Amino acid sequence: LGRAAECRRLRLLLKLAIRNVRRQTRRSLLTALATVLGNAVMVFSETLGDGAHEDWIEQGVRLGRGHIAIQHPGFQASRHLDDRLTPAALERARAALADPSVARQVVAVAPRLEVQGLASSATNAIPVFITGVDPDVEARFSHLSEWVVRGRYLEAGDRLDAFIGQRLAERLDLE
Repeated sequence: LGRAAECRRLRLLLKLAIRNVRRQTRRSLLTALATVLGNAVMVFSETLGDGAHEDWIEQGVRLGRGHIAIQHPGFQASRHLDDRLTPAALERARAALADPSVARQVVAVAPRLEVQGLASSATNAIPVFITGVDPDVEARFSHLSEWVVRGRYLEAGDRLDAFIGQRLAERLDLE
């Protein structure tokens, strides 16, 4: 008996709703249109936000250390050159990355040596973060070579050359 009464009640509510939609056609169409447009804007905004977030992560990975950094356990705390990977540890890391179960997921490997230092010129001295790279490998991994404003990007034979940002060059009054 309760279920039959519930069905009658639902039919009555549906009948009243349809009657109300017919009587207020313009209002119903405007409400439906606003709902559809609101949902479309929401989906567009979410998609745009997700894409921007993915780009942000990709740029951070390319400009930073990548998705994974293999480093000496004490390096983060000390940031000292003595706490770099030993040649044996470096070989173990390369072997681990070459393992078939891992290698298929590796897109690029870029060895780097990162330290803090001081960039100085005749006019100024500024603390900087220095990253030593293999220019050929780094060019495949990051987009830094595409951002050259003046001069050129690093090449394989460069031992004492540096690639610096435009703001640092301006602050140090370098050309």
